[in-house]
Parts: sequence; structure tokens; C-alpha cells
Amino acid sequence: MLPLLHTSVRKTVTTITLPLCMTEPGGSLCTLPMKWISKGTPTDRGKIVYYEPQLVHPGLTPKQMKITESKSEIKKYNQNNGCNESSPQYQQTYKLGWSQALDDNFGKYDRGHLNAAGHHGNRDAAEATMTHTNVAPQDGTMNKGPWNQYEKKLKDVLSVGCSKMYVVTGVVPSGTWVDQNQRVNVPSHYWNAYCCTDNNGKPLKSGGALGPNTAQDGVTEYNKTDEGAIAGKMQGQREKIFILILVAALSHMVTPLPKQMDMAPNAVDEQYTHCREQMLEKVLEGGLLKEELNSSPEYSAAWGVKQCTKLIPGGVKEHTTALVAYGHGGNAFRKNFNNAVENQGGNVNVYNGNFQFKSLHFLLMDAMRLLKPNNCQTVFRGSSKIYEAQVGSEVRFGRFTSTKAKRSDSEEVATDNGSLFNITSCTVVNVENYTCFSESIDQLISPAEVFRVAEVKSVSNEDHEYREIVLTSSTTHSIDSVRDCYLFPRSPTSMSPPSIIPTGSSTQWLGSSLSVLVAVSLSISLITRTDHL
Repeated sequence: MLPLLHTSVRKTVTTITLPLCMTEPGGSLCTLPMKWISKGTPTDRGKIVYYEPQLVHPGLTPKQMKITESKSEIKKYNQNNGCNESSPQYQQTYKLGWSQALDDNFGKYDRGHLNAAGHHGNRDAAEATMTHTNVAPQDGTMNKGPWNQYEKKLKDVLSVGCSKMYVVTGVVPSGTWVDQNQRVNVPSHYWNAYCCTDNNGKPLKSGGALGPNTAQDGVTEYNKTDEGAIAGKMQGQREKIFILILVAALSHMVTPLPKQMDMAPNAVDEQYTHCREQMLEKVLEGGLLKEELNSSPEYSAAWGVKQCTKLIPGGVKEHTTALVAYGHGGNAFRKNFNNAVENQGGNVNVYNGNFQFKSLHFLLMDAMRLLKPNNCQTVFRGSSKIYEAQVGSEVRFGRFTSTKAKRSDSEEVATDNGSLFNITSCTVVNVENYTCFSESIDQLISPAEVFRVAEVKSVSNEDHEYREIVLTSSTTHSIDSVRDCYLFPRSPTSMSPPSIIPTGSSTQWLGSSLSVLVAVSLSISLITRTDHL
């Protein structure tokens, strides 16, 4: 007896490989969706009317359909693939019931939502929850009373002060079945765990709830300190396993995993040492800049966000515009750009095919080259995230990294168990004076600079508590890059490869203003008895 479990994103259903024509019900694993939803005004509950044909077989449509459409889709597939409709195992209703509960399988029970329709901000999103793979048998009194009240309260709780929110909902199978055929299991409990973060990604609040699937009992709410109380509410090995999931979810949400610093091996670390003039011509005269601006609305919007007539020494107006676009294009744009810089330079095919900011990367790197001071400088960067680094190792940021000249400015961000980077950099440049605007970005470190981890220590005083990571610019590496000039490859005889790839370790800051409510529904609404497994 196996639970039919699925953890793929809705509308991108991934299933196991199955025979072209299935001749026996069952199989091993079927797919239930994880749904990502937007924050907004809740909508009314509706009738559960949809099925997901692709759970019957990967060759079927991933769209959710009503029963008549689903049966028609299965029949069409059978005809196209030589599956005999006269055999019971190929009939539409029979096959549809292999993978998901049917409407008449719930008996006296309500079709209880896991991913709540009321947490969705528009009709289409709410409609997407009205599928039999997103429900489990639920006592009607509990569904319309305590659990519905908790869902509404949860939305209100997470709407105050939260920038990004996570909700995990699940059920606990029991020994009770809807009918004597033991097709659809009646959960003993519904459970929930949630947390939210602020604009800096710092955990703000978290909690959970547990409710027996009965008419008599209500929903009990918990926080991380109530682990023992949660376990005390449930008995038996199966229940203990599921409560461990709830406790682990609460614990993980409260304490984010540290980010391990490394050499950012897939970063776009080109420095254009051997092709600077060629690249400048390709960007300005060869149409690369215009092409990328036309193909990316967010890049185009950032490029035109503000005008500045200043010129950097030895530069052209596009250098200044690139600095302005980076500094004032917004957190979301910087995040997307830097994610691409950090991950789309591993090889020439990825760079040429996927990296859509070649012109901006070049103009920023070239502007930093023109502005580069003669001496190394000590600067600071604060992050609310926890970072780990091994003393003596070499690391890179792998993305353009903003820093502050004053330690105190960065400490304010790193406080409350964040990280403070104390950086001696030989590539850092002050771009503030060349963007016409003083807010957003003061100084930038190149994504290609390599640092040695000199010290990692904890700092705690009456004002601050954080982890300090001391980085010094490495002098053991060539400033050249093995991946230099992807667009203008040199012949092997003209290349003298450096000892190691230079890079810059990624702080991976996510300064995003996104307001997203993320809900993950772990649906275990159907348990099928398969004696041959």
C-alpha cells in the first residue's frame, strides 16, 4: 500500500516513465502538484470539478480538465496508440481512477482543500486549486468551521510585515477508508507549517497548526517551542513520522541554512583583456547593445530609468549609462542580472546561448577598469544572511558586489546574526560620483576578483551580533581568465593560461521587493492498495 505522492510544480508535471499502454492499475508513484501563489484578496470556495489526465500517463495533456474532457482525452490517446477500448483496463473512468480520487469516491466527506483557494488573489489562480489532486476527505464540520477559520487567520497573520511567505500543508493517513474497497483514505489530521521573511530575507515569524479530522475537535496552533506538545497530540508510528515533517519545517523556516562561499565556478568572469577594442566595437557599433535592449524589457527599462551626462575618464556615455542602469534599475533587475552573471559563464555554449546581458557586463567591467585606483582598499559589506567560509580557502563573489567605506554602515545590515564582510579589494571602485545620483550603489567589487579567507569570527556586543568574514585580495593568481573573450576566441598557440581561474565569490544578496506568498501543498488524498508492489 503506497501513498500516491507528487511534488512537482503545477502545470509542469513530471512523472515516472511508464509503458505506452498501462495494463494494470497502480504503478509506483504518481504526481501531485506544488503550487506557488500570489498574495491578494481571497476568493470564495468553489466545487472541486477538475482532474489531471497526465497523472494517468505522461503522454496525456498536463492541463486540468473536467471529467468529460478528461475521459475524451484518454480515449483519444488510447485510439492513437492502439490501446483496446473494449478491455476494462483501458476504459476512461477506470484509468482516470488509477491516479486520483474520483468525485464519487468521497462519500459523506467534504473535499477538503490543501492549497487553499482563499489564499489566491485572482480567479484563475483560485480555479487552479479546484482539482481532485488538491483535496482529501475532510469532516464537513471541521472544513467549514475551525479549518476554514484558521486559513483565513493565516492569511491575515502573514499579510502584516511579510515580504515573502511560505506555507506547507499536509494530511496524516489513518486506518479509516471511505469505502470497503479501501481506495481513498480518510486522514486522521490536517497539519500546516508556515513562516515569512522581511525585505532582507530575514525570518520574521513562523508557526504551525494541527487539527484532528473530526467534528468535535478544533485546530491547535503552535510555534517552534511547542514540539513536545505537537508530538503529544498524536500517537503511533505513522503519526510520529508526519509530525517530524511538521517540526522539521518549523525548525528549518526559523533558521535559514548558511551560504557556503566558494569560487563561483560558473560565473561570467570575462575581463576582456585580449579583446577590449573588439568588444567595445561589437557593443556600440555591432548592434549587441541594441539587440539585447530590444529583447529584454527589464534591461531596456533599467537602461532608460535615469539620464546622466557625466563621463568617466577615458569612457563614453554608454559606460555612464551602464552604471546608472545598474545602480538605479531596481533591486529586482540587479538580482536577475547578478544571478545570470553568477551562473551563465561556465562554458562558451551557456554564455552564448543563455547570457542575455553581455553588453551590460562588458560596459560595467570596462568602466571599473577605467576607474580602478592604484591602491587596494578596505571596504565592508553587510548581509542579513549567514555565510560560511573556510579559513585559508580562496573564494569569489561571482557577481558585482556593492560595498560601503564605513564599517558602521554595514554593521546595521549584518546585525541579528547576519554576516559582515571585511574586504581588502584591489578592484573596488567608487562609482557614486559618476552616476549623478548618490543613492543605491556607492562602490563595486568585480565578480572576477579572487580573495583569500583570512579570518572567520563571531562578533557580539551590546549593539550587534554577527559573523565577520575577513577577505584579502589574492596575489597568487593571474588577472587573466581562462574564459576571457568568449566572443573572440584566440588560437591555442597565442594563449598562455593562468594557474587558476580568477573570480569573485558571490554574496548572493537577494534585495528584492517581491511580495510573494508561496504555498506548497503536499497532497496525500489517495492511497491505493497495490498488492504486487
